[in-house]
Amino acid sequence: MTGRDAPAGGLPGPEDPQLPPRARRLSWAELMRRIFAVDVLECPRGRMRIVAAIDQPEVIAKILTHLGLPARAPPPRPARVDRLDPLPGEAPDSPVPS
Repeated sequence: MTGRDAPAGGLPGPEDPQLPPRARRLSWAELMRRIFAVDVLECPRGRMRIVAAIDQPEVIAKILTHLGLPARAPPPRPARVDRLDPLPGEAPDSPVPS
């Protein structure tokens, strides 16, 4: 852009065709569809829609407890020591380092 066709201030205006289109935010459902190729809102009775989001931990725990589901995540398990497949360049019967 030259000085004579540039808007005041020398910066390109919002209607400038050289500007990239503004990135739009994708919904979580659209991201899941793009990543996993699954439409998470698909339902045999029609398309589902989100009517509310529960983000209060106390309310979530109360709902899960009422449904008979654990309200806390299970404790982390220790890492496995055994390996099923040898690493590249490693002999199949080589010992596992400790």
